[in-house]
Amino acid sequence: MTRPVDSDDPTALLPLSPERVIDALARAGRARVLDYSFGQLAVLGLLGGALITSGAWFMVLLSSGIHNEGLARLLGGFGFSAGFFLVILSHSALFTEVNIILPLSLLSHQLQCRWRDAFRFWGLTLVTNLIGAVCFAWMVSGAQHYSPETLQTLRDILGLKLAYYQHGGWLEWWRIVLSAMLANWMVGLATAFAFMAPTIPGKYIPVFLAVTFFDAANFQHSPANMGFFSLASAAGVGVPWDIALGWSILPAALGNILGAVLFVVLPLNFAFRLVPPPPSSCAARPDEPPAP
Repeated sequence: MTRPVDSDDPTALLPLSPERVIDALARAGRARVLDYSFGQLAVLGLLGGALITSGAWFMVLLSSGIHNEGLARLLGGFGFSAGFFLVILSHSALFTEVNIILPLSLLSHQLQCRWRDAFRFWGLTLVTNLIGAVCFAWMVSGAQHYSPETLQTLRDILGLKLAYYQHGGWLEWWRIVLSAMLANWMVGLATAFAFMAPTIPGKYIPVFLAVTFFDAANFQHSPANMGFFSLASAAGVGVPWDIALGWSILPAALGNILGAVLFVVLPLNFAFRLVPPPPSSCAARPDEPPAP
């Protein structure tokens, strides 16, 4: 998701102010719900899952065979940030990005009468991201053979993702949620900063920094985990999907939502929304179709 740049506007190459970024993100969420069909949103979700998995795969390839832990994490962050940046540039739908734009739209009353549609888009994105991740992983598996170093790197990454499961207990499950909250804090800031910048390099720098940080810290990012578990499953080194879902993807999804709302949406909305628009009635406006 990027903002258009008007070449005739002398301010077009200046960064957006935080106030304008908040408003633009809210409008982007409204547009996704009101202007796109169910099929279009499903396709965007599939693309988002596939592209974020391409970043996960790039991360595995770049960090394979690197024995210096710091260098491996830096290269891994670069690889994964490439996938996240492809999502942004292609306007695909990624669950952790939707966690930012939809709450902002709801808080600004732009989707006041379309709560059901908003939550349907939320759930659709989560499901289609997973399907897209699985499809991409199996295409990669069918297209090439895995080196022993690559398989070992994939096992090592899965070991990090499943460390909470190895310890067991509800406390560890909630640690996943907290870790995921921190991940979506970084992802939310990366989304906002990428939208703020008018140039491609300016968009990528904050994405690289934020994504490399949460990747190096092993903060739990639900779509990324979908990609890693899908790649491992297709390579024959995966774990049962009930473990992947119950001890990684779903608790991370919960934490991603909480982190986006508590650490990004509410603080930025409180600090930079100068004049909140008044709630409107639920009567359909001329430019807005009635809710089904």
